[in-house]
Amino acid sequence: MKRALLIARREYLAYARTVGFWLSLLALPFFAVLGGSVPFLMERSEPISQVVLVEAPGEGPSLTAAVRAAMDRAVLGRQAQALRAAARIEAGPEAADGVRDVAEREAMRPDWRSSGASRRRRPQASARRANASASSTRRPQT
Repeated sequence: MKRALLIARREYLAYARTVGFWLSLLALPFFAVLGGSVPFLMERSEPISQVVLVEAPGEGPSLTAAVRAAMDRAVLGRQAQALRAAARIEAGPEAADGVRDVAEREAMRPDWRSSGASRRRRPQASARRANASASSTRRPQT
């Protein structure tokens, strides 16, 4: 047994003298601290307020106009979503489904869609809601 312990000790000391052992030993705490601090640093950072766009003149459609249009559509979409949420809150829990249906109908109008601010929705979801509301308003037959 003593010889086995001597061999194990010699092997361990030989491994402990290598650079790879010390790198692997220190890597775990280093990456743990790094992984814990990155979300904290990202949370404290400020959002990007200005963007610089450099494009070559005279090469096809303007990239600047496309980026501005996309940013405008995103702002309009957020505003429309906030207005819909405020309308549902203002209408109360009883009328919230009606407000949602009107908002979906209005969102699918051609003039709204041409502005690019329409949102994606599944047609099956509105059909399911209509069926559910129709079944909840039926009177039981006696």
